[in-house]
Amino acid sequence: MNVKKTLLKAALPVLCVMFLLVAAADGVPGSWTWGYFTDAANQGSSRGTLLEDYETIDGKITTVYKISGEVTNKYQYGYVGWYAHPDDPTRELLKKTKSFSFKILGDGNAYDVMFCTSDITDSAFYKTRFNTKKDQVSTITVRVGSLAQPTDWGIKKKFDQNSATQIQWQTTNNGKPGTFKVKIYDLQLFM
Repeated sequence: MNVKKTLLKAALPVLCVMFLLVAAADGVPGSWTWGYFTDAANQGSSRGTLLEDYETIDGKITTVYKISGEVTNKYQYGYVGWYAHPDDPTRELLKKTKSFSFKILGDGNAYDVMFCTSDITDSAFYKTRFNTKKDQVSTITVRVGSLAQPTDWGIKKKFDQNSATQIQWQTTNNGKPGTFKVKIYDLQLFM
């Protein structure tokens, strides 16, 4: 009986590591609070909405976020954006993730996705731009090491992943008036 207990105790750490590796290979969904923002803080008039809904996708009930709105040029660089704010355990994973992915039903526009950190106070977050295809679902995978701060504005800071706060998306038409509409779901972290 003692041999079985000893073997089980020895195998438990190995099994835990194997479970974490499998989970990391498949992606970790985490727990997020979603919201949106506009250029109102810059006296802009752009508008946005974010609706949480549930749909059956690939045979399973999936939480989706439908984001739409209108960018205006009242503020010279008009914008609308949305974010996924992690709970505490997910934030700890965000600090270690090597990449993340999400699915998006596009409208044909380009968007920025940003990795927000608490040490950046001027919104010059590390980011990358991606394009969507109108009425098509795309899986966007972002390697954290490939993100960069804007080259033409903001205070340059060394990337500090340990200060991770959230993932954020934003329109990229910079005050060019127009509407947008996307659906985003299946945000996953990869260790």
